[in-house]
Amino acid sequence: MLQGHGSGAWYAYDRILDGDTFNVQVEAPEKIATIRSEGQPQDGQDNRSSDNFTIRNIPSYATKLQWKIVDGPTNAKFDVMKDISFGIDETIFNDLTDRSETEIKKSEDFYIARPEDTDGESFTVEVYAIP
Repeated sequence: MLQGHGSGAWYAYDRILDGDTFNVQVEAPEKIATIRSEGQPQDGQDNRSSDNFTIRNIPSYATKLQWKIVDGPTNAKFDVMKDISFGIDETIFNDLTDRSETEIKKSEDFYIARPEDTDGESFTVEVYAIP
């Protein structure tokens, strides 16, 4: 028997037992992309060092993107470009590093470009939507 607790404790305990679901929206970072990049531009490419990746389905609470290098040279620096068919590719973000934060941009045709400080080693970047 619970002693020294007000009726509120009994109420909360009772709510858990009766199976009611609690709808709580957690505003936590959400991973929205993982990209593997070469440590230098791909063969035959001037800038591109990764395949295309998509950023979309951003949670409504997110206000920024965070870029984390999770594998390979963590001091790497890179740009993000947009692949434009039959046109000149556009640079979206410049000089990103581990834990860089940027505004939110959505596309299905982004890629990592112009990596620096990699000693030619490939690396993996995770992109998170953050509050």
